[in-house]
Amino acid sequence: MNLPKRAMSADTALFYFVSFHYNTHMKYGLSALHLSLQIGGIYAITADMKKLSEISRMGEKVKI
Repeated sequence: MNLPKRAMSADTALFYFVSFHYNTHMKYGLSALHLSLQIGGIYAITADMKKLSEISRMGEKVKI
């Protein structure tokens, strides 16, 4: 895969950011996702990420 020499667009950067944290969630569970959401402020861009963001909002209420 050849990455462009110029800077990534915001959408592309967000995609990589979300993908990384989504994979982190799959490996380490909800607490890792919750932490990454607090640090990164991920915006949901797919249906799956919307579900995960709903889960994270529940986590913030419970204070995981």
